[in-house]
Amino acid sequence: QIKNLNKWIIKRNQIASYYQKKLNSKYISFQEVKGKITSSYHIFVILINHPKINRNKVYRYLQSKKIFCNVHYIPIHLQPYYKKNFKFKTGDFPKAEKFYEREVSLPIYFGLSNIDVKYVISKIKKILAVK
Repeated sequence: QIKNLNKWIIKRNQIASYYQKKLNSKYISFQEVKGKITSSYHIFVILINHPKINRNKVYRYLQSKKIFCNVHYIPIHLQPYYKKNFKFKTGDFPKAEKFYEREVSLPIYFGLSNIDVKYVISKIKKILAVK
């Protein structure tokens, strides 16, 4: 699989760039890749900034349209093990919690077609009423 790595990373970067270009709106923020590095875009995260539409609504809508998005990752301090053994609670790390409440991971993989990417974009724009 190593021999395919470069072309997979190139394709994921192309998809990420297209998502960023087409979803650029006040209702959506993107993960930042800083410095002189190339991300492998293992996942592609958007943050929902809509005043009336939350992440869960966007997630359910995309799922209903057969778009297999995801939510990554529940903050560690809210995992049952850490809550039980270290007595962490909601509110201990508000920035992590706020990120988690707003985050949706969009499909991004080598076999994702341009038509599929455009479909994902169109459905996100529809739910968030973005032109």
